[in-house]
This record gives sequence, structure tokens and C-alpha cells, in this order.
Amino acid sequence: MTVESFNELKTGKVFLGEEAVKLGLADEIGDLHKAVEDLADLYKLQKPLYITVPADMDHKLRFLRALGIL
Repeated sequence: MTVESFNELKTGKVFLGEEAVKLGLADEIGDLHKAVEDLADLYKLQKPLYITVPADMDHKLRFLRALGIL
């Protein structure tokens, strides 16, 4: 992306995925997990382990469940 084309886009507008890719602001469409996994591949790191817990669970119970105690 050239400085001139970037200057045209730096208006504060939010671009959705497909439009951002077309404009060269993003490489591809994905989520946080995809981005982390791509970085792990790039730097030859172990893939992360994701743990999902219910949002309404007490924080102490969430911690114990994440440790596999519950």
C-alpha cells in the first residue's frame, strides 16, 4: 500500500472484513484464534490450547475448571 492510498483511507472509518481485504488493510478474514494459530505457525511455536468457560460462572470456579480440577 502506498502512502498516498493510505492517506485517502485514514479517515477514522471502520471497514468490515471483505472491504478491508479489498483495500489492502487486511490479508485475510478470520478471527482471533486464526490469527494466533497463524502466528504460531509462522514462528514455529506450539499451537495454543483454548479453554472456554461459561461467562456467568464465578471467577474462582472458572479458574478451577480451567485447571481441570472441576
